[in-house]
Amino acid sequence: MAALWNSTVGNPLPPTSVEALGSPLEVKRHFALLRSTLRAAFALLEGYLNGLAADIYLTRTDLTQDELTSLTEWDATEERHKTLGFREKVHRYPRIAIASKHPPITESSSRALALLLEAQTRLRHAVIHPTPLGKTDNGVPSREQVHHNLTQDEVADVCDAAIQLILDVSTAIEHRFGGVDWWLKPRAESGLFGNEVFL
Repeated sequence: MAALWNSTVGNPLPPTSVEALGSPLEVKRHFALLRSTLRAAFALLEGYLNGLAADIYLTRTDLTQDELTSLTEWDATEERHKTLGFREKVHRYPRIAIASKHPPITESSSRALALLLEAQTRLRHAVIHPTPLGKTDNGVPSREQVHHNLTQDEVADVCDAAIQLILDVSTAIEHRFGGVDWWLKPRAESGLFGNEVFL
């Protein structure tokens, strides 16, 4: 995600008229980098959450069958996959990690999660599942419109929120299974990810 973001910033699109946009290749490269960075941010989150699930599964011996089903996304009783969505993982995995009755991270307690859930619906689905179909007379842009009009600011917000949510989860589970501070760094004041991110 960080490398893609830095590449995106390094390939800016002039914010003026169509004539000033540059060659079609430059325009396509810019938007390809934006969309790839967005996908990478959600992949980072999915990877972190699935890694957390694996850590819990491999280190706890007191898990209930329901918890095992959630962590492995496998229903042993029915012998079938039982996948969880992003929101369910954020709610369940930290709760299981600290053996809490309630999720320590929710949309109301984490601004990052609220932003990411909205971005998942509006931006990620448009990038992963673009379609020209969709209702646009209700004032909501179609997926195709969102796909073509993705902005650098929107992607920056998603990158920042992804990092913040991982930090929120790590704090909520009291840094069990190893902290994230040594490998997870926010963007620098320059707007880029610093060299320490790539060590």
